[in-house]
Amino acid sequence: MRYIIITCFSVILLSLFSDLKAVAYKTSIESEEVIREKGNSDLDQSYVINKDGIRSKSIKNSIGMEFVYINPGTFIMGSPPGEYGRFPNEVQHKVTITKGFYIQTTEVTQRQWKSVMGSNPSYFINCGDDCPVEQVSWEDVQEFIKKLNHMEGENRYRLPTEAEWEYSCRAGSTTVIYSGERSIIGRNNDPPLDQIAWYGGNSCVNYSGGYDCTNWPGRQYSCPNCGTNKVAQKEPNAWGLYDMMGNVWEWCQDWEGDYPEGSVTDPQGPADGLFRTERGGCWLYIARYCRSAQRFEDTPDIRDNTIGFRLLSTGKPDIIFARVDQ
Repeated sequence: MRYIIITCFSVILLSLFSDLKAVAYKTSIESEEVIREKGNSDLDQSYVINKDGIRSKSIKNSIGMEFVYINPGTFIMGSPPGEYGRFPNEVQHKVTITKGFYIQTTEVTQRQWKSVMGSNPSYFINCGDDCPVEQVSWEDVQEFIKKLNHMEGENRYRLPTEAEWEYSCRAGSTTVIYSGERSIIGRNNDPPLDQIAWYGGNSCVNYSGGYDCTNWPGRQYSCPNCGTNKVAQKEPNAWGLYDMMGNVWEWCQDWEGDYPEGSVTDPQGPADGLFRTERGGCWLYIARYCRSAQRFEDTPDIRDNTIGFRLLSTGKPDIIFARVDQ
């Protein structure tokens, strides 16, 4: 009788454990197997459960960087011929992203850079620890990534490709900016853009060491100094990402080059080149440069107070993930 009771109890435990495995995955499992949703428009229907059992839409790594999961999907990259501010290198084409990934919800901050590199190269250091790090070259960023990967013991971090960046920026939108259409009034005045971005029309600052902008034309806000602002102060896009427009240009992984013709899958950009790509516009530039399709480039060694970055993670921090169906 004892044997039968123990055996039955063991069967029940195995059954419960099997059910648990169906929803909980350790970090070695691929991202899209961990949280597989109906689509990115339903991102709020799945959550991450951390070690404390708290349900959350995002995850954090060892230095406090916050990430959200982006599903695989297909979108139209580039801009239509009639888009205001469009450049010829933005030819529209269909792009399919086959693997999900985690992307940082904000630009890398001065605090996060210092925690890895031990120093702060930023021009706008008086903006504070929660402002984006800038004056970092593409090559500097690669060293940062190398050290962060070593700190966490896994080769999971990198820059997003241009395609991954624009896919994340658009968050399902097809308009000029992810918050909708725009209304540019003069050179530096775009009220719809004001809601989501720090750009040449609204990047006033009160801290010392700002950039003299007293003579900038067409500004809706008059102020003597401009510069970067703290991250995550503006409205996020539909997938919870802040400052994809403005504040600082963001380095991408790709070499600069023409888009491929026709539909493509997981594009990586040219095999080599002279310039690395940047996206998103910045505090210094006029409104037309803050568009989802806007492309920019610089040499990999350049450091400028208009350029920063955000990270993509192909792996997961050391927590347990659970799929929660609603």
